[in-house]
Amino acid sequence: MPVDKLLRMMKGEADRNGHFELATVYATPDGKTKEYVYRVPVEIATEKKGESSNWDKVIRHPGSSTTFAETNEINNLDVWNRNFAKIAEDLSKEF
Repeated sequence: MPVDKLLRMMKGEADRNGHFELATVYATPDGKTKEYVYRVPVEIATEKKGESSNWDKVIRHPGSSTTFAETNEINNLDVWNRNFAKIAEDLSKEF
């Protein structure tokens, strides 16, 4: 959905909270799997800000006035890498 359509749909909404999920599955050669899901809380801004693509212009961390498009990608690595950090933590316990 284009960001402009999202903003039109959300116009007048007081509750602009939401989330998206990052999911990963780790599989071993013997067929065992483990799913990892991290829910990322977000707020939908009332206007587009920043130069990035589509939804990043209106999605921000709760309580922040800065959208994902306005921040340096490196500042958000903790969000994007959370599942992989959990996999590494679990693997370190096994080996």
